[in-house]
Amino acid sequence: MIIEIIALLVSYSGVFIGKYLSNAAKEEVKDGKNYLLVFKKSLAFLILSYFFFLMEWPIKMFPLENMFLLFYDLFTFFVILMVLMFLDYDYAIFGVLFGLNPAFLMAFLIFIYGFPTGSLMKDNYFKILEKTWIYVLLGLIFLIIGNTF
Repeated sequence: MIIEIIALLVSYSGVFIGKYLSNAAKEEVKDGKNYLLVFKKSLAFLILSYFFFLMEWPIKMFPLENMFLLFYDLFTFFVILMVLMFLDYDYAIFGVLFGLNPAFLMAFLIFIYGFPTGSLMKDNYFKILEKTWIYVLLGLIFLIIGNTF
């Protein structure tokens, strides 16, 4: 469990590295804002797809009695995807996803997701911490729940 907590904290540091990079290269961030937004949304889709791919679905063989579960999972996937694309709850959702399935690749993708996220934030480091601390909290809660049961 210690390794998962370290991975959670390292993946969270990506947003601060992104903020540092945006401070170091302000002109490039202005010119590449549209590309950073596309990159951010693509990574959100990739993280969500990877999470649903790693889940142990009972529908891998698609028997007829599990078709309801398939539609439920696809509906859940698209609802979470729409929340990620249009609302600002991305780190809260990623905290839950990482807590439910703490994989190295998931932590790496969230770390990389922090680069465009931190680069696009105009706030200082304390405001970024204030906006994204929920990721660590929810990640820890769901890690503890996942390792307890």
